[in-house]
Amino acid sequence: MNEKEFEQLRNWISEFYGSGRIRLNRTLLEVIAFNEPDSNVDLDSIATYVVESTNEQVTPLLNVIREAIKAPGDSVLPNTHTAPGSEDRKHWVFESLGIASLRASIEDRYPKPPKIVVVDDEFNDWYTADREAENCNYWNDYKRVLERKGWTAESIESVNLQAREVVRRLADPRGSDDRATRGLVVGYVQSGKTANFTAVAAKAIDAGYRMIIVLAGMQDNLRYQTQRRLDMELFGREAVLDGRDEHSLTARDRKLESYFDDDDDWYSDLLEDGRGFISHGPRYGTEGFPEIRRLTTSIKRGDYKGSQHGIRLSDFTQGSRRLSHDAIEKMPCFVAVVKKNSKVLEKLSDDLARSKKEGLLERLPILVIDDESDQASINTRDNKKKSTGEEKERTAVNRQITNILKNGHPAQYVGYTATPFANVFIDPSDAEDLYPKSYALVLDEPPAYRGAKWFHDRMNFRGSLEEATISNSRSKAFLRILEEEPIMLGDEEFVEVREEEIREALDMFVLTGGIKKFREQNSKITFDHHTMLVHEATDQSSHRNARDLLVRLWHEAAYVAGGRLNELEHLYLESVQPVISLEQYNDGFPVPSSFDELVPFIGDAVQEISRDVNRDSLAPVLTVNSEGGDEADFAGGKVWKILVGGLKLSRGYTVEGLTVSYFRRRSGSADTLMQTGRWFGFRRGYQDLVRLYAPESLIELFEASMQDEDAFREFVSVYSKPDSNGAPKLNPMQLAAVVRQSLPNLPPTAKNKMFNAYIQKSAAAPGVAELTSLPTARRDLRHNNMEVALPLLESLGPKSTSLSWFRREATGASAGFGEFFTGTVSGSQFVELLGKMRWFKSNSEDSEARGHYYANNVAPKINYLSSLLDKERETGEAHLSEVAVVLPHVRDKNVVSIRVPGLGFDIPLIRRKRRSGRADLTGADRKHTYPLQRISTGRSAIDVDPGELAQLTDRARSRFQAMDGLVEPFSLGQPESKGRAAVLLMLFDDRKDAEFSTALPSFEKGEVGFALAFNSPHSALDGEDDFVEWAVHLPGNEAIIDIDELKDIRR
Repeated sequence: MNEKEFEQLRNWISEFYGSGRIRLNRTLLEVIAFNEPDSNVDLDSIATYVVESTNEQVTPLLNVIREAIKAPGDSVLPNTHTAPGSEDRKHWVFESLGIASLRASIEDRYPKPPKIVVVDDEFNDWYTADREAENCNYWNDYKRVLERKGWTAESIESVNLQAREVVRRLADPRGSDDRATRGLVVGYVQSGKTANFTAVAAKAIDAGYRMIIVLAGMQDNLRYQTQRRLDMELFGREAVLDGRDEHSLTARDRKLESYFDDDDDWYSDLLEDGRGFISHGPRYGTEGFPEIRRLTTSIKRGDYKGSQHGIRLSDFTQGSRRLSHDAIEKMPCFVAVVKKNSKVLEKLSDDLARSKKEGLLERLPILVIDDESDQASINTRDNKKKSTGEEKERTAVNRQITNILKNGHPAQYVGYTATPFANVFIDPSDAEDLYPKSYALVLDEPPAYRGAKWFHDRMNFRGSLEEATISNSRSKAFLRILEEEPIMLGDEEFVEVREEEIREALDMFVLTGGIKKFREQNSKITFDHHTMLVHEATDQSSHRNARDLLVRLWHEAAYVAGGRLNELEHLYLESVQPVISLEQYNDGFPVPSSFDELVPFIGDAVQEISRDVNRDSLAPVLTVNSEGGDEADFAGGKVWKILVGGLKLSRGYTVEGLTVSYFRRRSGSADTLMQTGRWFGFRRGYQDLVRLYAPESLIELFEASMQDEDAFREFVSVYSKPDSNGAPKLNPMQLAAVVRQSLPNLPPTAKNKMFNAYIQKSAAAPGVAELTSLPTARRDLRHNNMEVALPLLESLGPKSTSLSWFRREATGASAGFGEFFTGTVSGSQFVELLGKMRWFKSNSEDSEARGHYYANNVAPKINYLSSLLDKERETGEAHLSEVAVVLPHVRDKNVVSIRVPGLGFDIPLIRRKRRSGRADLTGADRKHTYPLQRISTGRSAIDVDPGELAQLTDRARSRFQAMDGLVEPFSLGQPESKGRAAVLLMLFDDRKDAEFSTALPSFEKGEVGFALAFNSPHSALDGEDDFVEWAVHLPGNEAIIDIDELKDIRR
């Protein structure tokens, strides 16, 4: 079989088994022969399709089999008495389909279950497999949409399992459970959260929920984008038509929906590529398949208008003043997609309050889904002076959301965000607020997602002799460093520099558009959209400036007339061709053999970009803000344009086809910064073409934000596991404790959202804690060297030893050995030394800006280590028996070594420096921190795990395993190994003129900087010790919650 035949077979299976009950009364070959009598498909063809087709192509068959295996016996035709999921059922399904001989090959293609991390309290697990299988009409139709859009079986199953975990934790819509749950789902920026909450909505409707309210951002464009997605993929054509005959629509009808006005997708049924609107078929509106009653529409002014436009619950009470369970089952599901505007939400809240007063909401199951729940929904009012029983003051949007939830009984709330820090800093003692007290579900990074980890891997090469190249570093391949704004440059010079930068970015936009056109002709892919984003600030004057410059540069370039071909060729050969020629980046998509082969396609791209240009400027530049009035209508047709904007093009809004980003906007917090990363997402067919132009300082902020986010996810993952007594180590009330702040000038979220949450005690595990915000005064540096570093250095032996390292990279993974000086100190000595160390203090008058670095980052670690020592004294067991000390010994002629008083050997300095304009040090090398984690887990320091070894290439694996004769530097299997921590010493030349000086820096004069990274014993995480204690402050400094109060709240 060939590629075309694979696609044909995929489409047939999707069509024949796409909806309704699962029918296995004929074999697969009989079904194909009946529907396609001219086909010549036989069992050998199916076998080839199973083994050789892509994941996307084989997905429909896998889904049919998996659904048939888990479905109740009476929902399959013919009925079966075999138990769902049993071996008998599996045998019966394969036999019924006539493909029993292919079972092993098919099961080899099953997707692996996704990693799902859930932090929750106890809940009533009503959503059993039988209950789920009872009615899955909306979920099955949505799954069909995902199949048509090319989602693999693995990706669909991932969404299925994640949505199931959310629905399990809602209240049973048919039961007497009156819990008002509050939950949070944490995804990634631009990672498909909409698909996840669409799946939750589908399963919730199937389970019995009869009102779904989706809070869709603060901008009209985001509300419309969400409304359209849900209309196309879940609500369907029948809901949009609402009883109207689409063949005889009146002029008034056409004004009520934007889709009726020559919308290509509306006039197409669900197509093979997933475009078009889903149609639910003849079973729509029958028992178990409720109609959808939309309370909001697709027009620009289609937000919620009030009760006269939709909520009339009295129509379904059958004369009674209350809704019966039977009436609820038979009534339609009301759905509303509203933006987070207090006026709009107030109308909805008032209507619900009126219905509640009439007794109509007593049993109505309501689910509120809050997209981008960390924006606008959070209450940021200062309530520190309110007494316990006094009503809390609320921000306008928060007040209306909480009112909506109070009016529903019981109303369920689940927030979705990629940046959860604001959510976990909500006052958890406020019972009516949106704190995720019931559960938090942390999603794994989806397959093929290109997020912060994909673009930012420079930390892998800091302090390393290994040079970052485009083949081993994605940052090198995809990031382009811009000049900093006029701190170093004069204004006039910066204007010229910026103009040249934007000119190159414009060339890159045209070039990458040409490559997309080349790929369209030479592979089975189409690109509806190709965009460039220029995002420098939020003020509209900067947008006007950028727009005017882009218009001028576009006309000067004369791309339409074949201009700048020499510059385009140079850029292609220097910056594009070396990247797209690498298989790990091009993902198998074709690459031009030469620039000359690409030239005609550049012309095609310029022609596409030049279509429908602005009449005033005659340039393909759209200003997307409230003043510019331009809109990128991705739903209305192809968009090959340059977008200039700020807020409207940041949080939550998907810039389709985004390939080139010119980015200078600074943000005051980590969550806001990460949300501006519109270049994150899925980039099938052009992941190798994406380019980010940004200044060094901004890229460093992204890297720090990514590390903080990763640390949060890692901590939640580890601490969500039960302790030795089966109780969770972490409950939803304690999420704030695992938020980390790497940079003093980049808090996790805005000040008014944090309520001064602080950590009293925290482990330096499982991740390595890096303490690198160092003082700048020479006397403080001299103190650190002589009082802290010297005693640690004195513990080292004079001969270095080999320790293993492992690192994931753009090309897969690598492993090897590094040389280190090693030694040990007692746990008590290390805690004493750490307490003596001095840290950076800002001169800022703002007490928060001064950082409180010691209080926020160092003191919680010291308190935790001290608690381990206390535990050791109480029990006599090793909890912090000793600390392994390691110092990198890089053997290279360019490495500088210094003499330290009292030591009999030279100490090598690492290649490290402070971040530009700041006191903190750039991050530690993974090659140096990996040994710390092995030592602190009591594992061998000269080996790697089997799972890590399996990720290496055969050559790298054999090279790693060939290292014989290595000696274990620390004892294993002894009591002290269980309570062993590890610290990495990092000494570097801290002189401002270091690169110009021929003299060696003086250790005793404080010219050498000293930072450290350490890992506390992992064994303590498995015991009953508290890994963290925390408290929350409201504005002011009085603590309103401590760990004991939290225990009471949970009860």
